[in-house]
Amino acid sequence: REKAMVDGRDGGQPARALQLLPAAPRPSAADARGQAGRAALLLRAQAQTQSGQAAQAAGALQTWVSDHPRDAGAWQALAQAHGAAGRTLRALRAEGEVPMAHMDYAGAVDRWRAAQDFSRQSPGSAADQIEANIVDTRLRAAQGRSGSSGWKRPSGADSAARKKAARRRLFVDQIRRWRLSIKREQLSIK
Repeated sequence: REKAMVDGRDGGQPARALQLLPAAPRPSAADARGQAGRAALLLRAQAQTQSGQAAQAAGALQTWVSDHPRDAGAWQALAQAHGAAGRTLRALRAEGEVPMAHMDYAGAVDRWRAAQDFSRQSPGSAADQIEANIVDTRLRAAQGRSGSSGWKRPSGADSAARKKAARRRLFVDQIRRWRLSIKREQLSIK
């Protein structure tokens, strides 16, 4: 019933839904994963976003995703709240976290590259610069996990050549140490 009120199936009454939903999730001792109140939080955030209170929704969701970084649904709701509040860069960053939570690293790379492009085209406040730095860091993390950074794993031949060169350097170092020890012995005899 509450979901129908929020998404418009019941005449679109987000204000009424806000009255019925609890203000914040209440964690319980029996809830080890901290999931108590998640549904109410997401419904409340959706109602707040639709009723022009997107900043409040974003604040509550930001707290939730900092404790639950793999909650793709909460990241999606946060992206919608930031978008409704006019914070495009933050919305794009949150949209990148959605595929990251699903371990779709290529999708996350795509969203974060869009966020980078946006931040280059419209540089904003100091908060946007911080958000752009977060986007850059998360992009590098996703690229490292997906292998889409342009770096290629060495082939078998490259790896064998690298191992051979390392053995050669080790051997040369051993010979140098051996020669030094012989010279020290010769000097000590004289």
